[in-house]
Amino acid sequence: MPIIQTTSHKIFYSHNRVKSNLHLLFVHGAGGSHLLWPGELRRLKTISCYAIDLPGHHKSPRPSCHTIAQYATAVSEFVEAMGLQQVVVLGHSMGGAIAQQLAITPPAWLSGLILVGSAPQMPVSPAILEQIHTDFPAVADFITKYGWAKQTKSLLKGMGRKMLLEQDPDVVYHDFYACNQFDVRAEVAQIQLPTLIIGGQYDRMTPLKQSNYLHEQIKGSQLVIIEGAGHHLMLEKPREVAQVVETFVKGLLAQ
Repeated sequence: MPIIQTTSHKIFYSHNRVKSNLHLLFVHGAGGSHLLWPGELRRLKTISCYAIDLPGHHKSPRPSCHTIAQYATAVSEFVEAMGLQQVVVLGHSMGGAIAQQLAITPPAWLSGLILVGSAPQMPVSPAILEQIHTDFPAVADFITKYGWAKQTKSLLKGMGRKMLLEQDPDVVYHDFYACNQFDVRAEVAQIQLPTLIIGGQYDRMTPLKQSNYLHEQIKGSQLVIIEGAGHHLMLEKPREVAQVVETFVKGLLAQ
């Protein structure tokens, strides 16, 4: 799986080797990587799927970015370096913030959005921001407690915790700080692209009221709630999320 040099960064990506006129681009959340997208999604058989590591994350070298706008530019530069057209950006949490930022003033290549466990603003507790540098494992414990539905298997929660702790705390800090500064509530109604919003029934980090707000503000958007899932719904209910995503994309291909 290769790395491509863009204008500003080296970006690692995986691709499912499917050829199609429309492409899905998976953008992970704060402190994450492409591995947070399970195979059921990254290896859809009907559409070309790209999953990236954002700058400074996992296999993409530093520097990372310090704002959502900077990450949006990095994603756009990746698409342009790859020569892709007709791209649907599928973003989880902070990745959804990046997708929203792109869609408010959409580049020509952007054909749609899928927002998973996302919100138009993402405040982060000052205590959490400070603790990233003083007690990173405690932050991972907090996210493990509140980032999943209570009934999610401990093995899956532990895997998520391990993956977070493998990230550079400084990169995670800047991700969380970027989320804390992000607020497009006054602009999100400008989004006019086909949009699918997927929320987890038990999401305590970006609660369903946020998904409902996005649905109300983005004209013509679709809203699907995944029962029994928390914030990491694509890992907790991969088949259900994959089915919803594939149905939405097939609808775009049929247009």
